[in-house]
Amino acid sequence: SSMSLTAGAAAAPLDAFGTFGDGMVRRITDLEGTEFETSDATVARVDASGRVTPLRRGFATVTVRSGAASAEVPVSVLAPAPRCGRCPRVIPPR
Repeated sequence: SSMSLTAGAAAAPLDAFGTFGDGMVRRITDLEGTEFETSDATVARVDASGRVTPLRRGFATVTVRSGAASAEVPVSVLAPAPRCGRCPRVIPPR
């Protein structure tokens, strides 16, 4: 799976699946002892519960580990839409 977030937005929960030694694929995000690590903490921060906070435009990979299972989740952080305080107000036609 992958995530796409907007810089400055609220943190979002990560969802990751890993393959265990028995060959079974299971959701590892909520398992006790799961660890999360980001490849670039200036782009996206991840907390101990797997919530990703988008900080600035760019790309990062969040690695999720639970025992022998692991997963890498690509995270794209997009720039926020520009705000225009001096743009003319557009009134739609009737």
